[in-house]
Amino acid sequence: MLKRIICRFLIASQIYGNIFQGVAHAADLADNNGIRNHIHLASFIDQTGNRRLALGTDDEDGRFTFLKSIDVPSSDTLDLPIKKVSTELLDGISDTTSVNGDDEDDDNPILGSDDGSSTTASIGGKGYFKSKTIVYEPQGNCLTLQGLKIYIDHDGAMRLEGRQNLEQDNHRKPIFLSSDESITLDGVMAHELILNAPQLNNYNKSLIGHLGIGSNESHFTNFGDMTIINLAEGRAFEVMDNHRVMTITQGNVKAKTFSNFCAFAINQGSLLVNNGTNRGPLKVDSLEVVTDFTNEEDGKIITSLVSGTGKIDNLGTLETDGLLKLDINQFINQGLIKAQALNGSTELQRFINYEEASVEVVQALGFADVTNLINAGTIEAQSLDLNSDHNTLLKSGIFRAPSITLTGVNPFTNHGQILANQKLELNLPEFTNLQRVESPSIDVSQVTKLTNAKKAVIDAQGSDLS
Repeated sequence: MLKRIICRFLIASQIYGNIFQGVAHAADLADNNGIRNHIHLASFIDQTGNRRLALGTDDEDGRFTFLKSIDVPSSDTLDLPIKKVSTELLDGISDTTSVNGDDEDDDNPILGSDDGSSTTASIGGKGYFKSKTIVYEPQGNCLTLQGLKIYIDHDGAMRLEGRQNLEQDNHRKPIFLSSDESITLDGVMAHELILNAPQLNNYNKSLIGHLGIGSNESHFTNFGDMTIINLAEGRAFEVMDNHRVMTITQGNVKAKTFSNFCAFAINQGSLLVNNGTNRGPLKVDSLEVVTDFTNEEDGKIITSLVSGTGKIDNLGTLETDGLLKLDINQFINQGLIKAQALNGSTELQRFINYEEASVEVVQALGFADVTNLINAGTIEAQSLDLNSDHNTLLKSGIFRAPSITLTGVNPFTNHGQILANQKLELNLPEFTNLQRVESPSIDVSQVTKLTNAKKAVIDAQGSDLS
């Protein structure tokens, strides 16, 4: 009876909504709720159409255990006008914290259950009030979980910010978050997060010790500076878009669609994509492409292995400090490739080097016998060992190296320039030159028919053809 009298008095004075402005933060949701090794928090719509939070943990066998369900008020009920608030609704107001932030006795009109749940209405639509663990505001709901601030709007989207209390051993617990809307990290430092939502975002500077993804259908977008020490195996992103700086110390990224607009790096690990685009620095141990990947003019890929059943179109730069292995079905170069050595495997069916494109290899360069090489640009190496049966030199194509060897069983026609400043070996039956051949030592001992077209040049630099 006393509760009802006091609540009616508050309504009449129309100050109820303002009383709770400036209330201290609610208690940490993980405290005193039976949390073991893992923390599970899910936002969902129940059978009645109301949004709720489910808190859980792991049991002794490591399986999920449900702990409690928490009401999440809707924007309609939080903004409910005073005249629409019935006495029955007011009697349902419950909280474990007084208006002054201190626990009170049963005479407190805001006192209620100990389960962390609270009312679904904010009287007057101006202020906010809080339960033991959750602050309810007209814009949404706020709770603290191991030091992390978690905001949940009325649509169920989660936003995390702050730092997990890593200094305390009991706060180094993996946190599993699930939402049917989105989960956004906004300047987060956390030990271990497992996120399950159709849309994942990051803003500002975030550092995650271990990150796991709970669904193969997640879209991940990074708008901040994000560092992940370890990325869990097993899941693939539906879409991954990086707009700022993203660094993964260890882990493999799988994405159906991948886009990098700034700087992306995996220090130890690979990038596997169905389709992708790169417009900035991209560093990975290996890049595997299922269908198509484009490295734009402002893109720079640093890797030692390119593989997959798809095609790469390089308009920018692809480089490595060591051996570059091309183990992909098709590679189109319209930019620059730089490596200490280059090896095209038997999986490489076609390599096209366009006009004004360059391949610069410090040591040896070689392609498999099955590779169709089409060169309209410049290919330079210390040593070129090519199978002439599958090589086509277009009109502007240049092969340049101290030592060049052409080997084949079929006649070969040179439409470009072959420039060997030490030695050229033609290990084939017929050779026709339509443009330019230049070397101080040209071995034609295996050639049975040598043709030099009108206006074409074979420059032996004063030496006899051997």
